[in-house]
Amino acid sequence: MSADNLRWMTVRLPRDEGEAWLESWDRQQELYLPDREERLGFLVGIVVSARRDSPLRILDLACGPGSLTRRLLLAAPDSDIVAVDLDPVLLAVYRSVHPGVATVEADLRRDGWSRSITEGFDAVVTATALHWLDGPAIRELYVALAELLRPGGVFLNADHDPLDNCPELGRRTAQLLERERESLGGERRDWESWWEAIAKDPYLGALVPERNRRFADRGEEFAPKAAWHLSGLAEAGFAEQAVVWRRGRDAIVAAVR
Repeated sequence: MSADNLRWMTVRLPRDEGEAWLESWDRQQELYLPDREERLGFLVGIVVSARRDSPLRILDLACGPGSLTRRLLLAAPDSDIVAVDLDPVLLAVYRSVHPGVATVEADLRRDGWSRSITEGFDAVVTATALHWLDGPAIRELYVALAELLRPGGVFLNADHDPLDNCPELGRRTAQLLERERESLGGERRDWESWWEAIAKDPYLGALVPERNRRFADRGEEFAPKAAWHLSGLAEAGFAEQAVVWRRGRDAIVAAVR
């Protein structure tokens, strides 16, 4: 194992630093998704509505620094969550903020990413992440998720989802989101400056070369219309599929196993 790999594996981010970076991440994301809190709140509400006598078992897919896990645990504190991601920087923040949650480093673009994960989840959730996978990888992912979910379990994906043949409505909703973005208060880093700050951080900066290596072959964003996702989920064996929330070019696609 190389010295660089050993270095990123031994990075331990202090809890207060992780909390600050998670807060900064959320504020950065709101620049692009000013309605993000509404979206995540709706997603969490769907998950906890299935609450039974036993704690919910949830898979946080492409978990990032832990935004969705934080909201799930606020709504259902006894949830048993497993978090999956490939980004060593965001996983370091996640592990600092959620030290009691099991994390799995896995590349969702590769076969066998779920082999170390036990089946029987009540919910699989993901937000603003799967558009980095190409079409075949997403279709294969849906098959794997159908196997990981228990019968009746739910899959929820909040992501980009273009309006279907509605250019004027698309323009108007984009204008509305731009006005909401302009009304956001406080200082916020954009995507580029957030990562520039990460590179200068005494803890997380050591992980940036490894992150760059892992994502060196990442292609363009893939954001098909909702119908593409719904047909893929049906083919993977889900009993129900629907868009359960939409605002402009973003939506939550849901499916029941």
